[in-house]
Amino acid sequence: MMCRWVRVEEKIIILTKCKNKVLNFMNKTLSKMLMVLPLMVAATSCSEGDVTMIGTGDAIADGPRYIDVDVQTQRNTRGGAVEATVNELKKTGERFSIVSQYTGSKTWAETVKGGVFDISSSQNPFYQSQYVTWNDSKWTYKYIKEWPETGNTTFFSYYGSPYYYSFSDKSPEFTVYQNSDATQMVDALFALSPDLNRGVNNGKVKINFKHILTRLDFKISLDKPVDKDVWGETKVFVNDLSIDKASTKLVDKARFVIGQTAVLGQAPAASEKPEFCYWKPMDNATRFTSDYSLYSLLDTEYSYYKQYNTTAVQPFRKERGEGPDDPDFIGPASLFKTGNYLFLLPPSNDGITGEQDIIVKIGYTIVQFGEAVYGLTKYKQLKVALPKGSLKPGKAYLFNLIINPTEDLIKVVPTVQDWDTLGEMNVAMATAATADNADIRDAWNQLVKQCTDKDQKFSYYVLKVDAPFPAGGIDISTAQVFPKPSALVKLVFNDGTVLSDVKDRIQLPTGYYIDDTVKSENIIRFKIR
Repeated sequence: MMCRWVRVEEKIIILTKCKNKVLNFMNKTLSKMLMVLPLMVAATSCSEGDVTMIGTGDAIADGPRYIDVDVQTQRNTRGGAVEATVNELKKTGERFSIVSQYTGSKTWAETVKGGVFDISSSQNPFYQSQYVTWNDSKWTYKYIKEWPETGNTTFFSYYGSPYYYSFSDKSPEFTVYQNSDATQMVDALFALSPDLNRGVNNGKVKINFKHILTRLDFKISLDKPVDKDVWGETKVFVNDLSIDKASTKLVDKARFVIGQTAVLGQAPAASEKPEFCYWKPMDNATRFTSDYSLYSLLDTEYSYYKQYNTTAVQPFRKERGEGPDDPDFIGPASLFKTGNYLFLLPPSNDGITGEQDIIVKIGYTIVQFGEAVYGLTKYKQLKVALPKGSLKPGKAYLFNLIINPTEDLIKVVPTVQDWDTLGEMNVAMATAATADNADIRDAWNQLVKQCTDKDQKFSYYVLKVDAPFPAGGIDISTAQVFPKPSALVKLVFNDGTVLSDVKDRIQLPTGYYIDDTVKSENIIRFKIR
């Protein structure tokens, strides 16, 4: 009897434990239902296409339950171009895509090295890509996603030109297409957000977009003023601009491979896994069989429609020793409409590697005015290859086409800048020859003078110092104040000093401070009260 009683007691204990588990499960389930009930009620007033995002108020013991996103802006990224792009993404009708990979106990780097990807895992929240849009002051997406209970998830975000993603035996890949219409080929952005869970960043997926295409802008100038005594008054009008079909590296598509880090770099050896994100040629990519026209990007209104009466199309480069301070100086003329750029698939991870990889063809009309040649016009066409080393991924380029119209000669001078210092923000530059306080202060004041000029729409100022940061620090506290509080100043020493690391040795004009949130950019801002 005693033994049987013990057995019954054991059974009772077991049943009690099971009962507790059931009760706990029911309590948790009821709790979840109560949390979701307001969402269900709200959903009844929304159409199927409406988006709901939970950003706050759904926290559990180890972090928020629902996945939220945060697209980084200027203070958290590298500068103005990304900031402008983010603002563009917030416009009605704009959107970007997001997809994820659940890696569990492994990091993203370990997963790439292992080469095994299971996007269909039940733990993977975005196993299918989702559109993310800006809606009512927050980033939103359709069908609410929960964080996995445990483990890491890596997110891939992309925007711009047509993308298609797939997972190879090495790493995820995106196929990116070159639009045949230059006006429809837009900036392509990509972001890698690795090793996240609901306990990181308060449950938010921070998206730091990177530019992965190469961007081109063109200006034109004459190599020297035309001799009016010989040629009369001469003006040059650009009629067309294109990439010649003879260009060997202009193709319709390429693959962008995701590496262990978001850094753009080189392709790995055949037996290795990718450390960096890189461009990979496609065997079935097609070369363009006709010229890639840029005519739709050109500011051509001034040509025949204004009867040759504008100075914007008679630019020339002054002889050495002369410059913009000369009242007769006419600088290079922009060929593209304001805000228009050419976006291209990079020829390779090293940009242009061959002498004839990318060839630009320009057509222009010379108009001569004078007693002997009044109204004489002549159409010409010249070709020039863009220089080796240009057109690298994630870089922006300004090419100044310099022509000698009387001798049919053309050359190209490239200016290479980081994307964030070109285009979306107008850039003014000044240089200090030494690290002496007086030289730096004078260069600073030169930028202030440019800011004062109402005809110059600068908002970004670069001050380069052709010397290392001095051991004793710098004191430019007596320098002038920019009339535009929004002006940003990038102060660069030739030894690569990071200003935030030496800010205790820097004295700035009243109201200015070093922005620590963008350390490597050496940005100085005015503190608006």
